[in-house]
Amino acid sequence: TTQGSGDNGVAINLVAGDTVTCTFTNSPNPPPNRLELGKFALGGSGEFAFEVTGPNGSVIDTRTFDVPQEDLVRIGSYEMTKAGTYTVTETLPTSPLGTWALTDIVCEGATGTVVDATTVTIDVKDPAAGGVGCALVNRFDSSAASLTIRSRTVGGAGGETAYEITPDSVLAASQEGARL
Repeated sequence: TTQGSGDNGVAINLVAGDTVTCTFTNSPNPPPNRLELGKFALGGSGEFAFEVTGPNGSVIDTRTFDVPQEDLVRIGSYEMTKAGTYTVTETLPTSPLGTWALTDIVCEGATGTVVDATTVTIDVKDPAAGGVGCALVNRFDSSAASLTIRSRTVGGAGGETAYEITPDSVLAASQEGARL
C-alpha cells in the first residue's frame, strides 16, 4: 500500500512476505516558457558546435561544448516566446577513427524529430502550458576505422616476428594520436 508520494519519494507499508519492486523515473521539469537542451554522446567524446533557431527562423544561440562519453551535458536554456518549430543544427566533430551522427532526440513536453545526421526539430504546441526538455543523442561509429601494420626485416634472413594486438593497445594508441 502506498502511503504517500511526492517530489522526494514514496512511502510503502510492507508486511512479512511482501516482495516489492520500485521503479523511479526522473524527467526534466522545466518551467513554463523554457526550452532546456541537453547533449548525450555514445561511443566517444567530442566537441560539438550547434545553432538553435526559433519558429520565425531567427538564431537564438550558437555555442560549442565538449561532451564526455555517456555523460548528459546541459547545453542551453531558452525562453520560448511562441509555439512552433525550434531547430537545432550541429557541426559534428571530425575524427580519423570514425564518424559522428545525431541519431536521436528525447523530449518531454514537445515532439522531437531527427531530420538528418546533423539536425533535429522540436515542435512546441503551447509554451505557456509547460516547459520543454530535450536531450540530443549522438553516436560515434568507428566502423570506418582501420589499422595497418607494416613490417620489414633489416640485416637478416628468415626468422619470425610476433605481434600482439589487443583492444586496449589499439585504444591507447588512438587516444594518443587523435581525439574522437
